[in-house]
Amino acid sequence: MFFKNYFLKEKIKQNSYFIWNNE
Repeated sequence: MFFKNYFLKEKIKQNSYFIWNNE
């Protein structure tokens, strides 16, 4: 459960970082 939440958070972080870089 914890690992899954951590993984999701990291994925969201990477996604937002990727979007910011594309702006």
